[in-house]
Amino acid sequence: MSQPADIIITNAKVFTSDESNPRAEAVAVKGNRIVYVGDNDGAEKYRGEKTRIIDGQGRTLTLGFIDTHVHLLHGSMWMGQAELREVRTKEDLKNILVQFADANKTSEWVAGRGIRYDIVSTRQELDEIIADRPVYIGAFDGHTAWANTKAFEMEGILKDDKRALVNGIIVRDEVGSPQVNCAKMMR
Repeated sequence: MSQPADIIITNAKVFTSDESNPRAEAVAVKGNRIVYVGDNDGAEKYRGEKTRIIDGQGRTLTLGFIDTHVHLLHGSMWMGQAELREVRTKEDLKNILVQFADANKTSEWVAGRGIRYDIVSTRQELDEIIADRPVYIGAFDGHTAWANTKAFEMEGILKDDKRALVNGIIVRDEVGSPQVNCAKMMR
């Protein structure tokens, strides 16, 4: 052992998801890594002066899955889109969208998910990144989205079109030109 574990859980019914060793009684963790899975005696070699020991008291311990709020269908659909949660600047957005577009040339739409509110505010900003394909990027909240001009044209949402979208709002600029669409445009 190179360094002691931060946490050791002992006396547990550990479900390992390993067919050759489906059960264990102890787990040792260092940082964000599991460094040991096995019996209580084997876990002792990972004990250090500052190691926190947790007695599992015979309870079941399984792999963690943390999901604050995702709908299964939409969550799986979003997996095929550009990941925008780490975007902090327009340049970051451009790099990710262009790379995604290049990697997905057969896809009609360039779609992204998870962007913050303060990165882009108009369709023209998206036009500067990609103008020849429809672009649709959704915010982290799942309720707000931005689209480029090509997307608005494909959906028939033009400057003089005053119709309301079902389940959505079109934000228009001072001359009535659409800027932001809060409804799903992608087919």
